[in-house]
Amino acid sequence: MIHVLVKAVNILPAGTPKRWEAIAAYVNQHVNSASVSGKDALKQAKLLKQEDSNLRKTANTNAFDSFTNSVKETDAVKNVAITTHLEAEGSRPWTVVEQRALEQALKSYPSTAGYSGSDDRWQLIANVVGTRTRRECIIRCKELAEQVRAKKAALATINKL
Repeated sequence: MIHVLVKAVNILPAGTPKRWEAIAAYVNQHVNSASVSGKDALKQAKLLKQEDSNLRKTANTNAFDSFTNSVKETDAVKNVAITTHLEAEGSRPWTVVEQRALEQALKSYPSTAGYSGSDDRWQLIANVVGTRTRRECIIRCKELAEQVRAKKAALATINKL
């Protein structure tokens, strides 16, 4: 239930009318055994935020301790681990410039237009974005479409109330 609550909070930005009721409706819709009200969702989100703060403090302390221990080890070992392109691909957040370029490219290259074999639509879109691969552009579009669908479903649920 917690991961669904976090997803709902991320989908519905601050300032959304009746935000916590919408979040509660989203959680109730996606978790079978849940019966959450807007106040319950708000309390749980505040509790998660407080726990997250405590976990970050603990993680930072542990990270510093492990860093001081590993500095001694890295002096002995000079090899650098290189992450593959596929591992780093999904972890980079999209910048505002990249997002705008993606949106413009999607308008410039609609899915309804026919493209020949060498002119793949997603490759053309990736070329416009410039800093992202074809695969990253496809994944980002799927994520955005999912967010839009979830937000519309949550707003439709609110309007029924």
